[in-house]
Amino acid sequence: MARDQTLPDADVWIVPIGKPEGAKVLIQGPMRQQLARISPDGRWIAYVSNESGRDEVYVQPFPALDGRWQVSTAGGSEPLWAGRGGSLYYRGQGAVFAVEVRAGATFSAGVPQRLFDDVFTRKGAGHFGWDVGTDGRFLMERPGEQVRAPYLHIVQNVGAEIARRLAAGN
Repeated sequence: MARDQTLPDADVWIVPIGKPEGAKVLIQGPMRQQLARISPDGRWIAYVSNESGRDEVYVQPFPALDGRWQVSTAGGSEPLWAGRGGSLYYRGQGAVFAVEVRAGATFSAGVPQRLFDDVFTRKGAGHFGWDVGTDGRFLMERPGEQVRAPYLHIVQNVGAEIARRLAAGN
């Protein structure tokens, strides 16, 4: 897996919502740590580090960070948690992999299983180029495919937005 030289010594930061002045380093080291994702239950953080000489996926308890497990075995990047936990997905070696995880009071990970060839677009420079839904379906972009709609609208808190518009008479 090619190393991303655009972020040679990046660290994982935590920033309180609406308070950028409260930002602090969460995970740091002599090499690059990036692409962090919090587990659905908020108790674990998966991220990528190149401290071994190549990108690998690691998991630590959150926010305590009092332990660490390497999940990928032969390179890995862009970790994503399954919507209900139970699995961690990542990209590596030209494929997408899944690892069964038990992330309760303690953490354990199974052996990575190859799911399918990764022929999809990578965003690079510290950005995810894919996602997985709560139903287990993957959202990925194929290189060279024309996007049918120029925009993707995501609406969060739709109930609050409807109530606001009704109150305003819209």
